Amino acid sequence: MKISLKNKIKLIILVVLLCIAGGFFIAYYFYNPSRQASSQWIVPNVNTPYSKFITKEALVQQIQQKNELISTETEISEEVSIDDSWGSLPIFKKIQTIQLTGNGIYTIDLSKLSSENIEINNLTKTITITSPEPAVKSITLDEQKTVYKTTENGLLRFGDVKLSTAQLQSIESSAKSKMTEKMMTPDLYTKAENNTKTTLSNLIKSLLGKGGSSYSIEVKFKK
Repeated sequence: MKISLKNKIKLIILVVLLCIAGGFFIAYYFYNPSRQASSQWIVPNVNTPYSKFITKEALVQQIQQKNELISTETEISEEVSIDDSWGSLPIFKKIQTIQLTGNGIYTIDLSKLSSENIEINNLTKTITITSPEPAVKSITLDEQKTVYKTTENGLLRFGDVKLSTAQLQSIESSAKSKMTEKMMTPDLYTKAENNTKTTLSNLIKSLLGKGGSSYSIEVKFKK
């Protein structure tokens, strides 16, 4: 049975229309936004608290990695007098004064911080840290700055005081103890507290990165 030219044209047009309709259907089925699965939301890595949210646990983890924080370093001097006089008569007097200089540092132990010591208020954009108080960590004597002052000799005494190694170590130990006492006086200790607040605040801001730039940091000390 032969198909007339007119019918062939109609058949071809029908096939083309069916193909076009099928193409629209396939495109609608696969690319319709309402049929696509919802995009997955990736939970931020807790090791980088500034990614999405600032969490206490992540912040504590970051802080504790720093272990110990040196907040203040100060130079301090102390004089020690060695009395090698013979009796109480002025003519037998021999006194040597030594001025020692040391570098003392205050630190805070960051390993003692826990999530209980951190309050985060996302409404007021405030982070409050309750930190251990700064403590005198160590004092290192600078031998190059040690000054031996002129010996005070009585009429019948001459030369400088001769010190053994053990005596010198005892003098240095005594000087360090007195330096520690000075570092705990109100003036120096208040300065150390203020420096600690600033240093700890800067540390936390650096850990938070860009996500924490809008937060204010408040540091308090455990009493």
